[in-house]
Amino acid sequence: MVQRRFIPKGDIRGELEKYHFDFEEIDLRVLNKKGNTEWSKGLYSSVQSFSVRKSFNLLKWLQYHDFSDPEIREFQSCCFSDSGSWSKEFLKHWVGRGLGLTPSGDDFLVGLGFVLKVLSQNSQQYFELLDDMKRSTTFMSEYMFNCAVDGLFVEPLNRLCRTNDAQEMERYLEELVQIGHSSGQDMFMGLWFGLKYAFFECR
Repeated sequence: MVQRRFIPKGDIRGELEKYHFDFEEIDLRVLNKKGNTEWSKGLYSSVQSFSVRKSFNLLKWLQYHDFSDPEIREFQSCCFSDSGSWSKEFLKHWVGRGLGLTPSGDDFLVGLGFVLKVLSQNSQQYFELLDDMKRSTTFMSEYMFNCAVDGLFVEPLNRLCRTNDAQEMERYLEELVQIGHSSGQDMFMGLWFGLKYAFFECR
């Protein structure tokens, strides 16, 4: 189990202990939802209604980043291959793609990685490749990839795992897209892409 421990030291810890803070370990990994069709269908429904309300268009976003039907089909073949063999070219298309401290392509891969981490039985090689390629992008994205490999994601994604309520899901999606200049929206696109093409509009 990957855990993160908050242990303040010295004077800071002493001051916090006055307020009875507990310094126990907390597991911050996303929950395993493999086989939980009620949750996955609820999340996909919330993503669809949220995208309509926000006027988001996944296909236009993918086309803007030069990703079209052949690449989508290759992605699906990666998802459903018995060997779990992921295409390195798929990740190379996205790693470091775009501008900023965390380029759009990196944020997209993290959103997609969240879906695969919580729902897919066939994601190990995806994260191994992500780990291998993390030095091809910015230091901030490298840190973000390290977290994703460990199952650690931004708080709105973590919270999505802990509710089946549609209104709460949409609230957390709203919190997600507010992250950064466009990082949250790019993560949302990865989340949407993974749900749509890996689980609900397959083959």
